[in-house]
Amino acid sequence: MVVRIPRLSLRFPSLLDRYIAGAWVANVALVLLAFVSIYFLGEFMDLIDDIQQHKVPGKVIAHYYAFHIWHIGFTVAPIAVLVGVLVTLGLLARRNEITAMKAGGISVYRAAGPVLGMGLLSSLLLYGMQEWILPVTNKAAAADRNVIKGRPAQSSDQFDRRWVLASDDRFYNFDYIIEDKPPARGVAEPT
Repeated sequence: MVVRIPRLSLRFPSLLDRYIAGAWVANVALVLLAFVSIYFLGEFMDLIDDIQQHKVPGKVIAHYYAFHIWHIGFTVAPIAVLVGVLVTLGLLARRNEITAMKAGGISVYRAAGPVLGMGLLSSLLLYGMQEWILPVTNKAAAADRNVIKGRPAQSSDQFDRRWVLASDDRFYNFDYIIEDKPPARGVAEPT
């Protein structure tokens, strides 16, 4: 008597999954590049007057955008992922590949699995960026933006209260200025 034990074979990711995921990655990368470029150009056109007025060196501008590009990518990534999904599925339908998948016995839900999986992976990537990369890069970019805008250096303490050294050698706290609290508590005399 022969007992056959069926093999457990996971066919994920299959060739079709890799094809759809690869098409999604290419489309999202293209859309993300386009959105980041538009955001970059719009913001640079806004800053060009301040750059010329304050005679900011090119090294500071390059340093600013090297750190600020992470925030730009984080801001436009959700929209790029959605547009990438629409473009990917639209191109598959336009080239009748969805019809071929359905004729081959693959459901539309199964064909959408790689796109959903890549969307989940991109949301986890954005979460990791938000927690570990963006706090460091945003702080460096904010310091360079203050130089570009011609503002005095700003610092923050452990409670994120922002203090500014004014031109009259006084420290001002934004919390007291904004909330109209008595200026005697918001202004520290120089020592």
